[in-house]
Amino acid sequence: MKIEKIVTKQQQTNCYIISHHNKAIVIDPGADVDNIKALLERNELALEAIFITHGHFDHIGAVDSLYKTYNCPIYMHSLDAPIVIHPEDYFDNSMPLVKINSPIRYFDGEFNSFVVLDDIRFDAILTPGHSKGSVVYVLRDYERLFSGDTLFKEGVGRYDFKTSDRKELKESLKLLKTFKDSCKVFPGHGSETTIGYEKENNVYL
Repeated sequence: MKIEKIVTKQQQTNCYIISHHNKAIVIDPGADVDNIKALLERNELALEAIFITHGHFDHIGAVDSLYKTYNCPIYMHSLDAPIVIHPEDYFDNSMPLVKINSPIRYFDGEFNSFVVLDDIRFDAILTPGHSKGSVVYVLRDYERLFSGDTLFKEGVGRYDFKTSDRKELKESLKLLKTFKDSCKVFPGHGSETTIGYEKENNVYL
């Protein structure tokens, strides 16, 4: 298994491409669709799915373009459906109002599990706070956690949006603290880290 990162230039948002043999999934495709496509084509990878940690504009900009090209399923939590269908109801004009027009396979509840890239188990865990439907994606067998904007290196995502909740974020962080210290964290912005490092250096934990 291989993990590669593309950082969108304008918002500095991390997009992750996870590949195994000749198949790949994409987590949080931001606006740099050409770079994502180039990486897939350069490595002769078939895109199997798109996974979204939450519905904010800087994490979903390339979704429709990728779907048009690869016709792959798109997954996200149903609690964030409103902000990708009617972003104008949740954000002012100071932020780009990005919608997803492609069909989304919404999932519900606090825990969902997927088998992707042949036989790799991929868990989606609800971690509200930054948004109602924020999730982290976990490759348990590999001790890898894709945290979106729930957890950053030495920080956390904003909790001042309409669908944010500081108390919910606090509870979500308590959950992430239960992961092994050696678990590597791939955040939506910034550098990779580990749960152990964040326990020692992140004031929010």
